[in-house]
Amino acid sequence: RASSSYLQSHLEQLTSAPIANMVCDSAFRCDRDQQASMLGNVVLCGGGACIGPTDQAAPDLLREQIEAIIHTHTPGWRVKMLSPSIQERAICSWLGGSILASL
Repeated sequence: RASSSYLQSHLEQLTSAPIANMVCDSAFRCDRDQQASMLGNVVLCGGGACIGPTDQAAPDLLREQIEAIIHTHTPGWRVKMLSPSIQERAICSWLGGSILASL
């Protein structure tokens, strides 16, 4: 329940912006022709991505929030969220670290 506050934009106690705002800011800092492809390949992983009552609660909520922000600037763009299964999502950072260490 504590990690769900990162998905909510109305909480003032956090020092950083909500995840949806960070994703949009990162995409908008890229070249205009690359922004659509960046938002079409958002990957959600890590332990905080496992929150919610169902496996797809966090990815669906984040996709809706990002699309709400995106459609104010560029209507019609679609956001595609990619997220592995919930068991793999919890250990993605360890998997990435082990792959990087094996290189």
